[in-house]
Amino acid sequence: MQPATPLAANAQIFVRPDEQADFDAFESNLIAELKPAGQIQCHIFDQLLHAAWNIRRCFALEAEIQNEAIAKGILDALLDDELARKLDRVYRYKKTHEATQRAALKELRQLQTEDLFRRTVNQFEEESALPPTSQVLDKVHRAIANHRKAALDKTKAKVESFITAPFTPIRQ
Repeated sequence: MQPATPLAANAQIFVRPDEQADFDAFESNLIAELKPAGQIQCHIFDQLLHAAWNIRRCFALEAEIQNEAIAKGILDALLDDELARKLDRVYRYKKTHEATQRAALKELRQLQTEDLFRRTVNQFEEESALPPTSQVLDKVHRAIANHRKAALDKTKAKVESFITAPFTPIRQ
């Protein structure tokens, strides 16, 4: 199965115009690494891409808030109530996106593993030179029956040769 191209995810994801090149590279790298195939996998990939991109945005927002604190002469944004609330909101969003990313990645990997298993089993069944079990058992039973018949025929021949042997009297 050829890898499918994910849906137009960037139409659903907020990307600032100055970040478009970074987003396109990020999306291409994820596609190359995860190789989603089929509509369901691409849908899950889009969820993962959305979450992963937003996690990157959260990191950037955190850095902006920390830079805002430094501009105010504060060593850490957590030391300022207003900036700490902003950071808290960013951390909550980041945590939500991380959970979504983990769940989507797990689901995508599970679907890919199941797909690989199905393709492997189908390929084995198509390429297998092994006959069905019933044919093998029939052949074994015929071989056993032929062997028994041959053994009985041999025993019968010995018995008949003994019974029908010409009687020759012993002369003294």
